[in-house]
Amino acid sequence: MDNEEMTAMTLAEAKSGNIFDFGPEVYDKHSTGGVPGNKVSLIIVPIVAAAGLTIPKTSTRAITSPSGTADSMEVLAPVAFDSEDLKKIVSQLNACIVWGGALDLAPADNILIEIERPLRMDPFGLMIPSILTKKLSVGVKKIVLDIPVGTGTKFTTPNDGKKFAHLFKEIAKNVGLEAECALTLAHQPIGHSIGPAIEAKEALTLLRDYNAGPNSLIEKSTSLAGIILEMGGKAEKG
Repeated sequence: MDNEEMTAMTLAEAKSGNIFDFGPEVYDKHSTGGVPGNKVSLIIVPIVAAAGLTIPKTSTRAITSPSGTADSMEVLAPVAFDSEDLKKIVSQLNACIVWGGALDLAPADNILIEIERPLRMDPFGLMIPSILTKKLSVGVKKIVLDIPVGTGTKFTTPNDGKKFAHLFKEIAKNVGLEAECALTLAHQPIGHSIGPAIEAKEALTLLRDYNAGPNSLIEKSTSLAGIILEMGGKAEKG
Protein backbone atom coordinates (compact mmCIF):
# COMPACT_ATOMS: atom_id res chain seq x y z
CA MET A 1 0.00 0.00 0.00
CA ASP A 2 1.10 3.56 -0.58
CA ASN A 3 1.12 6.27 2.10
CA GLU A 4 -2.31 7.61 1.21
CA GLU A 5 -3.84 4.15 1.50
CA MET A 6 -2.14 3.45 4.85
CA THR A 7 -3.38 6.78 6.18
CA ALA A 8 -6.95 6.09 5.07
CA MET A 9 -6.84 2.56 6.49
CA THR A 10 -5.60 3.81 9.87
CA LEU A 11 -8.41 6.35 10.20
CA ALA A 12 -11.09 3.92 9.01
CA GLU A 13 -10.03 1.15 11.40
CA ALA A 14 -10.00 3.54 14.36
CA LYS A 15 -13.60 4.55 13.60
CA SER A 16 -14.74 0.90 13.65
CA GLY A 17 -14.76 0.77 17.47
CA ASN A 18 -14.62 2.84 20.64
CA ILE A 19 -12.64 6.09 20.65
CA PHE A 20 -11.59 7.60 23.98
CA ASP A 21 -10.67 11.18 24.80
CA PHE A 22 -8.29 11.63 27.73
CA GLY A 23 -7.33 15.20 26.95
CA PRO A 24 -5.09 17.17 24.59
CA GLU A 25 -1.77 15.68 25.70
CA VAL A 26 -1.82 11.88 25.79
CA TYR A 27 1.31 9.74 25.44
CA ASP A 28 2.16 6.11 24.74
CA LYS A 29 4.98 3.70 24.03
CA HIS A 30 4.80 0.76 21.66
CA SER A 31 7.22 -1.95 20.56
CA THR A 32 7.35 -3.87 17.30
CA GLY A 33 8.28 -6.90 19.42
CA GLY A 34 10.44 -9.96 19.07
CA VAL A 35 12.54 -9.60 22.24
CA PRO A 36 12.06 -12.01 25.18
CA GLY A 37 11.79 -10.37 28.59
CA ASN A 38 10.83 -6.97 27.18
CA LYS A 39 8.97 -5.84 30.31
CA VAL A 40 9.86 -2.17 29.92
CA SER A 41 6.26 -0.89 29.74
CA LEU A 42 5.75 -1.95 33.36
CA ILE A 43 8.48 0.54 34.28
CA ILE A 44 7.91 3.27 31.70
CA VAL A 45 4.23 3.85 32.48
CA PRO A 46 4.77 4.63 36.21
CA ILE A 47 7.72 6.91 35.41
CA VAL A 48 5.74 8.91 32.85
CA ALA A 49 2.63 9.15 35.04
CA ALA A 50 4.71 10.24 38.05
CA ALA A 51 6.01 13.13 35.94
CA GLY A 52 2.43 14.32 35.42
CA LEU A 53 1.83 13.07 31.87
CA THR A 54 -1.17 10.98 30.82
CA ILE A 55 -0.33 7.52 29.47
CA PRO A 56 -3.25 5.08 29.04
CA LYS A 57 -1.35 1.94 28.05
CA THR A 58 -3.46 -0.71 26.34
CA SER A 59 -1.51 -3.90 25.76
CA THR A 60 -1.78 -7.33 24.20
CA ARG A 61 -1.32 -10.85 25.40
CA ALA A 62 1.85 -12.65 24.29
CA ILE A 63 2.41 -12.54 20.52
CA THR A 64 6.14 -12.64 19.74
CA SER A 65 7.52 -13.37 23.22
CA PRO A 66 6.69 -15.65 26.19
CA SER A 67 4.83 -12.85 27.97
CA GLY A 68 2.88 -9.87 26.71
CA THR A 69 2.67 -6.71 28.81
CA ALA A 70 -0.92 -7.54 29.74
CA ASP A 71 0.13 -11.02 30.90
CA SER A 72 2.85 -9.66 33.18
CA MET A 73 0.64 -6.88 34.54
CA GLU A 74 -2.12 -9.38 35.31
CA VAL A 75 0.21 -11.04 37.81
CA LEU A 76 0.00 -7.81 39.84
CA ALA A 77 -3.52 -6.54 39.13
CA PRO A 78 -6.58 -7.11 36.92
CA VAL A 79 -6.17 -5.95 33.32
CA ALA A 80 -9.62 -6.57 31.79
CA PHE A 81 -11.86 -3.51 32.17
CA ASP A 82 -14.83 -2.05 30.35
CA SER A 83 -14.90 1.46 28.93
CA GLU A 84 -16.34 3.17 32.00
CA ASP A 85 -13.81 1.54 34.32
CA LEU A 86 -10.98 2.63 32.04
CA LYS A 87 -12.15 6.24 32.10
CA LYS A 88 -12.29 6.22 35.90
CA ILE A 89 -8.81 4.69 36.25
CA VAL A 90 -7.16 7.16 33.89
CA SER A 91 -8.98 10.16 35.40
CA GLN A 92 -7.72 9.19 38.86
CA LEU A 93 -4.18 8.07 38.03
CA ASN A 94 -3.28 9.61 34.64
CA ALA A 95 -2.30 6.10 33.57
CA CYS A 96 -3.20 2.46 33.22
CA ILE A 97 -1.81 -0.83 31.93
CA VAL A 98 -4.77 -2.82 30.66
CA TRP A 99 -5.61 -5.50 28.13
CA GLY A 100 -6.98 -3.83 25.01
CA GLY A 101 -9.05 -6.86 24.02
CA ALA A 102 -11.90 -5.97 26.39
CA LEU A 103 -12.37 -2.41 25.12
CA ASP A 104 -13.62 -2.84 21.54
CA LEU A 105 -10.68 -0.90 20.12
CA ALA A 106 -10.52 -0.97 16.31
CA PRO A 107 -12.31 -4.33 15.84
CA ALA A 108 -11.70 -4.10 12.09
CA ASP A 109 -7.97 -4.34 12.80
CA ASN A 110 -8.51 -7.38 15.02
CA ILE A 111 -10.18 -9.19 12.13
CA LEU A 112 -7.18 -8.53 9.90
CA ILE A 113 -4.78 -9.71 12.61
CA GLU A 114 -6.64 -13.03 12.91
CA ILE A 115 -6.15 -13.52 9.16
CA GLU A 116 -2.50 -12.39 9.08
CA ARG A 117 -1.20 -14.36 12.07
CA PRO A 118 -1.72 -17.93 10.79
CA LEU A 119 -0.19 -16.88 7.46
CA ARG A 120 2.74 -15.17 9.20
CA MET A 121 2.04 -12.00 7.27
CA ASP A 122 3.12 -8.65 8.72
CA PRO A 123 3.88 -6.23 5.86
CA PHE A 124 4.57 -2.57 6.59
CA GLY A 125 1.31 -1.61 4.90
CA LEU A 126 -0.68 -3.51 7.53
CA MET A 127 1.66 -3.21 10.52
CA ILE A 128 1.74 0.59 10.64
CA PRO A 129 -2.05 1.10 10.47
CA SER A 130 -2.49 -1.67 13.06
CA ILE A 131 -0.23 0.14 15.55
CA LEU A 132 -1.53 3.63 14.92
CA THR A 133 -5.23 2.81 14.85
CA LYS A 134 -5.07 1.43 18.41
CA LYS A 135 -3.29 4.59 19.56
CA LEU A 136 -5.90 6.82 17.93
CA SER A 137 -8.60 4.77 19.65
CA VAL A 138 -7.32 5.72 23.11
CA GLY A 139 -6.70 9.35 22.22
CA VAL A 140 -2.90 9.21 22.01
CA LYS A 141 -1.29 12.36 20.60
CA LYS A 142 2.41 11.54 21.03
CA ILE A 143 4.09 8.14 20.83
CA VAL A 144 7.56 6.66 21.08
CA LEU A 145 8.04 3.49 19.05
CA ASP A 146 10.62 0.94 20.18
CA ILE A 147 12.02 -0.89 17.13
CA PRO A 148 14.13 -3.88 18.26
CA VAL A 149 16.70 -4.82 15.61
CA GLY A 150 18.35 -8.22 15.35
CA THR A 151 17.81 -11.92 14.72
CA GLY A 152 14.29 -13.05 15.57
CA THR A 153 12.72 -9.60 15.25
CA LYS A 154 10.86 -8.02 12.34
CA PHE A 155 13.98 -6.00 11.46
CA THR A 156 17.23 -7.91 11.12
CA THR A 157 19.39 -4.90 10.19
CA PRO A 158 19.52 -1.27 11.34
CA ASN A 159 18.80 -0.16 7.79
CA ASP A 160 15.52 -2.12 7.81
CA GLY A 161 14.58 -0.49 11.10
CA LYS A 162 15.41 3.00 9.85
CA LYS A 163 13.25 2.55 6.75
CA PHE A 164 10.33 1.45 8.90
CA ALA A 165 10.86 4.32 11.36
CA HIS A 166 10.81 6.90 8.56
CA LEU A 167 7.58 5.51 7.12
CA PHE A 168 5.97 5.14 10.55
CA LYS A 169 6.65 8.78 11.45
CA GLU A 170 5.24 9.92 8.12
CA ILE A 171 1.96 8.02 8.49
CA ALA A 172 1.69 9.06 12.15
CA LYS A 173 1.97 12.70 11.11
CA ASN A 174 -0.71 12.17 8.47
CA VAL A 175 -3.20 10.98 11.11
CA GLY A 176 -2.33 13.71 13.62
CA LEU A 177 0.19 11.99 15.88
CA GLU A 178 3.70 13.08 16.80
CA ALA A 179 6.04 10.07 16.77
CA GLU A 180 9.61 9.39 17.78
CA CYS A 181 11.32 6.08 17.00
CA ALA A 182 14.17 4.35 18.82
CA LEU A 183 16.13 1.49 17.29
CA THR A 184 17.18 -0.85 20.11
CA LEU A 185 19.44 -3.90 20.24
CA ALA A 186 17.71 -7.27 20.26
CA HIS A 187 20.67 -9.65 20.49
CA GLN A 188 19.67 -10.86 23.97
CA PRO A 189 16.68 -10.83 26.36
CA ILE A 190 15.94 -7.68 28.36
CA GLY A 191 16.72 -8.29 32.01
CA HIS A 192 17.19 -11.67 33.66
CA SER A 193 13.65 -13.05 33.62
CA ILE A 194 11.31 -14.43 30.95
CA GLY A 195 7.68 -15.28 31.69
CA PRO A 196 4.76 -13.37 33.25
CA ALA A 197 5.30 -13.91 36.98
CA ILE A 198 9.06 -13.43 37.13
CA GLU A 199 9.00 -10.53 34.65
CA ALA A 200 6.44 -8.76 36.84
CA LYS A 201 8.60 -9.43 39.91
CA GLU A 202 11.73 -8.09 38.20
CA ALA A 203 9.96 -4.91 37.06
CA LEU A 204 8.45 -4.29 40.50
CA THR A 205 11.81 -4.87 42.19
CA LEU A 206 13.45 -2.29 39.93
CA LEU A 207 10.71 0.29 40.55
CA ARG A 208 11.27 -0.10 44.29
CA ASP A 209 15.07 0.03 44.07
CA TYR A 210 16.83 1.58 41.08
CA ASN A 211 20.08 -0.13 42.09
CA ALA A 212 18.48 -3.57 41.85
CA GLY A 213 19.21 -3.75 38.12
CA PRO A 214 19.68 -5.45 35.75
CA ASN A 215 21.42 -2.83 33.63
CA SER A 216 19.82 -3.85 30.34
CA LEU A 217 16.36 -3.27 31.81
CA ILE A 218 17.36 0.01 33.47
CA GLU A 219 18.94 1.41 30.32
CA LYS A 220 16.14 0.51 27.92
CA SER A 221 13.32 1.58 30.26
CA THR A 222 14.85 4.91 31.21
CA SER A 223 15.92 5.71 27.65
CA LEU A 224 12.42 5.22 26.24
CA ALA A 225 10.78 6.95 29.20
CA GLY A 226 13.22 9.82 28.72
CA ILE A 227 12.10 10.32 25.13
CA ILE A 228 8.48 10.60 26.28
CA LEU A 229 9.45 13.06 29.02
CA GLU A 230 11.28 15.15 26.41
CA MET A 231 8.22 15.10 24.15
CA GLY A 232 6.09 16.23 27.08
CA GLY A 233 8.42 19.05 28.12
CA LYS A 234 9.30 17.35 31.40
CA ALA A 235 12.98 16.90 30.51
CA GLU A 236 15.47 18.76 28.38
CA LYS A 237 16.23 17.16 25.03
CA GLY A 238 19.38 15.10 24.99
